[in-house]
Amino acid sequence: MELQLSDEQARAIYCQAIDLLADDGNGEHWWREVCKEMRQVDAAPDAPAAARIIEWWHDDWARAGDCALSAALRVRQAAAATYTTGIQNNSKG
Repeated sequence: MELQLSDEQARAIYCQAIDLLADDGNGEHWWREVCKEMRQVDAAPDAPAAARIIEWWHDDWARAGDCALSAALRVRQAAAATYTTGIQNNSKG
């Protein structure tokens, strides 16, 4: 069974890996799109493919001195940790 991030997990990963200041003020539609992209980045076959999904944020990356590949790697690491934590928590209960 393929694991998929919940909305709550995707939001937390975005905040952890991309923007610590993101909050509900961004609006429901914005968060829905972010969650969709976080799932796509997580499900991509490799980091370069994941980076291509969020490459369109290029202006944001340039202003922050960041790049899509680094961001994609952070998202994928955070997602992997989320799955690991969830699996460990489920096995304890």
